[in-house]
Amino acid sequence: PRTTIEYLSRKTMGNLCLSAQSRVDLSSKEITKSQASNLATLVQKTQCVEVIEMRNSKISPENFSIICSALKNNETVVEWNLSGTFLSDGVTHLARLMQEPNALTILRLTGTKLGDDGAMLLAEALKKNKTLSFLEMASNNIGSQGATAIANALYTSHLQKLEIGKNNIGSEGAKAISAALLVNGFLKTLDIDGQDIGDHGAAHIECLEDVVLSGISLPLKQIRESNGPLDLSSRGFCSYHFHCLVSVLKASQVTAINLSKNELGTACWDRGTISDLFQNSGTLNSIDLRGNPIASCDLTGQIRNAARATKKQVLL
Repeated sequence: PRTTIEYLSRKTMGNLCLSAQSRVDLSSKEITKSQASNLATLVQKTQCVEVIEMRNSKISPENFSIICSALKNNETVVEWNLSGTFLSDGVTHLARLMQEPNALTILRLTGTKLGDDGAMLLAEALKKNKTLSFLEMASNNIGSQGATAIANALYTSHLQKLEIGKNNIGSEGAKAISAALLVNGFLKTLDIDGQDIGDHGAAHIECLEDVVLSGISLPLKQIRESNGPLDLSSRGFCSYHFHCLVSVLKASQVTAINLSKNELGTACWDRGTISDLFQNSGTLNSIDLRGNPIASCDLTGQIRNAARATKKQVLL
């Protein structure tokens, strides 16, 4: 009952914040052993805490392990936000927790300085974890080695959303992740902002519902479910975004697509993306490219000829 939480909060948590939504907030604090122990007591005794906020906090690996131990076999804490908190060796305790029975479905680790070593530890744990559905690992200086380890974990994990943008995963890391998409049947949303997944990755994102690239969300589910005109104007799409969308567009039932007022350049033609869409889309009748850089270049004649040859209408 809430009265029990309030009582324990006053009695054992001191000045730590507990909101009406059973959310413990330890953000921007230096968490002592006493506070970690009190939180552990609250989690274990009440079984009512659902969210723990520890954003931008400071905590030693030893004190962190106290909280991790309390979460083992816990059935109520579903979200833990550690963004901005330097975990150091504490990531070892977190990896162990992920392999134990617990209720966590959302784990936020943005900016926790994981690096490749931390990413690899969590990847091994992720292979055995069947409860986590959302993992946030952006801005962690993860390289290709760490990204490849995460990709290998995707083959068996039940993650539905992965945020791994603003790292340094490189082409090899991106290729490994995109290859895993062919096998993973759970992942629906991939935020790989700031990374170039290359042609290989672009060919394998059609199984997802949403992908974030360079801060732009690609509405893959919306495209797949459309069976008529589709308005994607003024979305900030560049040539690479368009290239990533083509495989989904070709398999869709979209009849007309409005891509006006984006940032589509000559690379759309040079890479064969536009001609590929013209030739291999069975339902698409027209495409609006007005207000894009490509609409005012010297390729317009070739684009119109390609559209005419495939009986498509193009607006430039």
